[in-house]
Amino acid sequence: MGTYSVQSHVPIFLKLFKTFDIKSVFEYGIGLHSTPLFVENCDRVLSIEMNTHELDGVLWYDKVVQDIGEKENWEHYNMPGKTEAIEYGMKQFQNEKFDLVFADGHGDTRGQQANTGFGMARFVVSHDSQHQHTRNAWDIQGYYQIDFDNYCKSYDKDGDTWPRTTVFCESFEDFKIVVGWVKEEKEICAEHFAKEGKK
Repeated sequence: MGTYSVQSHVPIFLKLFKTFDIKSVFEYGIGLHSTPLFVENCDRVLSIEMNTHELDGVLWYDKVVQDIGEKENWEHYNMPGKTEAIEYGMKQFQNEKFDLVFADGHGDTRGQQANTGFGMARFVVSHDSQHQHTRNAWDIQGYYQIDFDNYCKSYDKDGDTWPRTTVFCESFEDFKIVVGWVKEEKEICAEHFAKEGKK
């Protein structure tokens, strides 16, 4: 997967933050692109890492924490495995509401990660949602679904695989706004990727 494909969800998040009042995010799977964006735009970010892969010989969790540094509005934990983070999330949501839940953790349980946000968060976003086992696991509970297929793919023509990002909206009013972004791909993607040096 190409360098730019791992950022394919970033323009969508930038648009969400500019359009809606999103103050808190619960994130399954910390990242070098998503997590700094959340920390910059939100009052409260709770990130849980689920994977154990390494980058340049450093555990992914440690790498991201080192790069971002400790922030007052960012709480983070390392919970390797398919389900521990989900169980933690379900307990956390009994006492605290989040405006947005981002499912980008362990690939085998990404559908279940998203499910913890339904009925609790205003928005639920799933990255790499093209996989059928993820889609089959969803129990969206009346949320409105928008799939962003091949979104911003023109910025990384070398990659054959391009992730799908799916946004779920609790309200139909929010859905009517977000679904319009599918046709605004060029403008929305250019705002981010032009800054990254890819025009």
